[in-house]
Amino acid sequence: RQKRLAYRKKHEPYYNWKDLQIILDKMERELPKNDNGELDYTKMELMNLQKLIIMYIYLKENVLRDNLVQLKIKRNYQSGENSNYIYKSLTGEYVIVLNYYKNQNDHGEQIITISKKVSNLIDLLIDKKNENNINYEYLFVQNNGDMYKNGLSQVIQSITKQQTGFKIGINDIRASVATYYKNLPESFEDYLNNKNEKPFTISWVPISMINTYQDIPEEVKKTENGKE
Repeated sequence: RQKRLAYRKKHEPYYNWKDLQIILDKMERELPKNDNGELDYTKMELMNLQKLIIMYIYLKENVLRDNLVQLKIKRNYQSGENSNYIYKSLTGEYVIVLNYYKNQNDHGEQIITISKKVSNLIDLLIDKKNENNINYEYLFVQNNGDMYKNGLSQVIQSITKQQTGFKIGINDIRASVATYYKNLPESFEDYLNNKNEKPFTISWVPISMINTYQDIPEEVKKTENGKE
């Protein structure tokens, strides 16, 4: 394992997290517009909308492993649930609940609140799935309603290959985020306090989900409750 990590660190390409977010800009430039020239997400094809949501989650919302391929759709919070699922809160935002992931025994249930913009896109995606009679149990499925057999990493690699010419996977994104925060000129806490809006909600993500743990400053090595 150590040899493999050392090889990756020396030879594999590094992607700047800020640069990766350009992918979203490129994807949105290709979207249909209404008569006023504004983006019209309602005119998107279902699978293109799903791809946009996936990229928004991985580039804007959180730092996750490939844990969302079996993300069940629930009506509300389920106490004692042992699967990963998503539900809509009373305030309109969707909430991802992770109960099944690599270090679940150490970190327990994880709660991730999705932004209002992406929540609106998820609403639209579910509506389109209903219109097309596509598998409603899970949020992300193939066009025929079947589950993705190999997770979402290949989906993300396909999107990034199309937009950038490079296959950029989930681990590449996670490493770029960790390195970005490590290299901030000020402390992580000061950086967030100086912003009107948090650019990346890393606080509620178990730090074990990030590859480059040893390279992350202490300010980042905390969950929402201030515990490592």
